[in-house]
Amino acid sequence: MRGLVLDEQDALVSVARVVFSVSGPISSYARERPTMMGNYHSELTGADGRWSCSHVPPRFGMIDFTAVHPHFQEQTFIADSPDAPAYVNMDRIPEADFLAGRAVNRS
Repeated sequence: MRGLVLDEQDALVSVARVVFSVSGPISSYARERPTMMGNYHSELTGADGRWSCSHVPPRFGMIDFTAVHPHFQEQTFIADSPDAPAYVNMDRIPEADFLAGRAVNRS
């Protein structure tokens, strides 16, 4: 899974922290459940504004991604996937974009 963090003028944001959290309801009877909780992992963007993570579960629709940088307001995104919760007014990025490295998080 890979992505890119840009500011409002489409400039690259380096040294931004992308924080991963599990969200949404999880059935107590579900056979498989993510064992992670809020803010369980983070990655930093490089000088090119790109980040990558190789250990997010394959079904990551219940994970939200928050871009954090001291010069920008925090912004949270979720993958637009079948597993994603039906939140209203949440910025969504196509799951395919995360997998192809085309996911753009705007700070």
